[in-house]
Amino acid sequence: MRVLITGAQGMLGTELLLRRPPEWTVIGVDIADGDLTDAAAALRLMSAHEPQVVIHCAAWTDVDGCTRDPARAMLLNAGATANVTAACRRVGARLITLSTDYVFAGDLDRAYVEDDTPRPLNPYGESKLAGERAAAALPDHLIVRTQWLYGPAGKNFVATIVRAARTHDKLRVVTDEWGSPTYTRDLAEGLWRLAPTATTGIVHL
Repeated sequence: MRVLITGAQGMLGTELLLRRPPEWTVIGVDIADGDLTDAAAALRLMSAHEPQVVIHCAAWTDVDGCTRDPARAMLLNAGATANVTAACRRVGARLITLSTDYVFAGDLDRAYVEDDTPRPLNPYGESKLAGERAAAALPDHLIVRTQWLYGPAGKNFVATIVRAARTHDKLRVVTDEWGSPTYTRDLAEGLWRLAPTATTGIVHL
């Protein structure tokens, strides 16, 4: 199996590379290797490596930043995904793209499931949902929604809280947001299990 990982220097991309199946050829690329918001550059990148599977981790995940600059959010999270999707179509690759719980409004009193109707409330969620819809244009696609990533390879909420607890007598944290922290090592292992399968559509992981 020949696999290309975008956003390979990010928190999840780093874990995917560390936990790659030893019998597979796995290539990690990041912004220095090609600008995925440029359709021609995305195609050149795919054509150069000829992957059978693309795991698209590259994204702008700064929720506040996306709110300040919705156009950039749409370019990075939807436009780039559309370009990766088109390039996968050209080279005949399966696409696995990462998405988020922010595609939902967060107004249910239970965990969201794959069949729930998305209703994003901010530009980050809107841009990721647009990316999902772009990816769905490819028959062999898998959208993996996840949330609240934490792990050793990047800045995250869990590490921030642990650090604050060690240095402060009291913690002040919002109480109106609920989620399921997801360990990047567990997520990486799940993605490697899904990569060679025929699973398509949407999976919450």
